[in-house]
Amino acid sequence: MTKQQNSQKLIEENRQKLEEAMSSQEHNQELISTINTNLLLAYKVEEEFWKQRSRQLWLALGDKNSGYFHAITRGRTVINKFSVIEIQDGVPVYEEAGILKVIFEYFQTLFTANEGARAATIKESIKPCISPEQNQFLINTLTEKEI
Repeated sequence: MTKQQNSQKLIEENRQKLEEAMSSQEHNQELISTINTNLLLAYKVEEEFWKQRSRQLWLALGDKNSGYFHAITRGRTVINKFSVIEIQDGVPVYEEAGILKVIFEYFQTLFTANEGARAATIKESIKPCISPEQNQFLINTLTEKEI
């Protein structure tokens, strides 16, 4: 705790020095820069103190199987859980089974190929190279003589 009091004193002293240097008739930029750097370092020491202090508080309160720890976990669970979802029509669904069904149907339609006009376009663009007579000859069964 004395470290924190020392850093607070250091911050206050550097603030006063900076104020005096800036309001002085002799505008010494190097002195102002040095005081500013010292003030910044004092703020960092203060910040580190409070960061470490909050970590100790968290360890004391949250690392055990306590009410605090469970409250944090429940809060995180509530944030990560779906409580309502809307269908494409904008109708809300609240039940868990309904929510699962909506999600399943969404991804089912997303990853299912829709034929659409593609099949007709492909059939139009492919021209047959084999005549019907050639095709009939190719699909006939072989005779013993041909073998």
